[in-house]
Amino acid sequence: MTYVWSAFQRNGIEIPFPQRVVQTLVPQDGGAVMRRQTDQIIAHLAKVDFFAILNPQQIESLASEARVQEFLPGEQVVRQGEPGEELFIMLDGTAEVRVHQADRSSTVASLQRGQFFGEMSLLTGEPRSATVVATTPLRVVSIGKMALSRVVQKDGDLVGRISEVVAQRKVALAATKERLSREGAAVTLGSRKHSLMERIQQFLWGRTHR
Repeated sequence: MTYVWSAFQRNGIEIPFPQRVVQTLVPQDGGAVMRRQTDQIIAHLAKVDFFAILNPQQIESLASEARVQEFLPGEQVVRQGEPGEELFIMLDGTAEVRVHQADRSSTVASLQRGQFFGEMSLLTGEPRSATVVATTPLRVVSIGKMALSRVVQKDGDLVGRISEVVAQRKVALAATKERLSREGAAVTLGSRKHSLMERIQQFLWGRTHR
């Protein structure tokens, strides 16, 4: 029942009770509470490599449309193979990244506060490449496609800069694994940036930018 209640909370489903409940609450400054939460979200967004290139107004725009979600231990945040359009940033708690192959599942990484996952689904709409499962009570902030689209459509150069940051990270990882030469890495970076930029434009704008 606790897990059902948690899922209802995340999806905005209220349970009607067959009685009237009168509660007396201590008045709170709702604006101050919301401001603290927004400030926390902004601080975490600024630590994501391809959000760090945004200006303060762009980051605040994303934060204003972010959603905070909570998960209980054992709940799946995303599931491998499923479609998605959101990136998640860990606010509190821990999670495991699990990859399923054939009939086997293996844990390939552990995630903690401040780390993020799901960027390729946010940027290109790719299906989830792994399953992420909460291992403790978990609180995450999610950024969706529509929020990012509104930001990038106001800045024509932003997609190119985001593509370069993400491509550089992926090439650096590949170079570490495959021991690419400096020249090979440069060629790979150019190719990946161009391909990634086209996919992001197609996904966020619904067309190829020319």
